[in-house]
Amino acid sequence: MALLEIGVGVFMSAIMLAVLFLIVKLIRDTRATMKKQNDQKD
Repeated sequence: MALLEIGVGVFMSAIMLAVLFLIVKLIRDTRATMKKQNDQKD
């Protein structure tokens, strides 16, 4: 039973890390896109 809880804990941690990674990637992509749009205006 303890092993199952450890497995679930690791699984949840992996999901949280994946979500965090996706959010950071999205923010970086958004900032890059905004930068491109600003360059085009000038």
